[in-house]
Amino acid sequence: MVLAAVALGIAGWGVFMTIVTNQEKISSSVVKQIMRSVREDPQLKEELGEAIRPQPEWWLNGDPKIHGRVSNLTFIRFPLGTYLHTLFHGVN
Repeated sequence: MVLAAVALGIAGWGVFMTIVTNQEKISSSVVKQIMRSVREDPQLKEELGEAIRPQPEWWLNGDPKIHGRVSNLTFIRFPLGTYLHTLFHGVN
């Protein structure tokens, strides 16, 4: 009984994390920029029509499933000393 409850809890957590990380991918600037570029491409509009959108999945309440990783470039390189000073002393 306890083992079944643990297995159900782990499975539920896995489903929750899948949905949450998919929502993060959907709302990322990378995916938005790709969809904007695809929608504005005149050749694709000619071939596919005006209503270009990702394929929805029923189990994600109509949201698309984004496979793979979406990586945003969100860091700025500083000299190591500046980084360590900011890390330990805050921003001045």
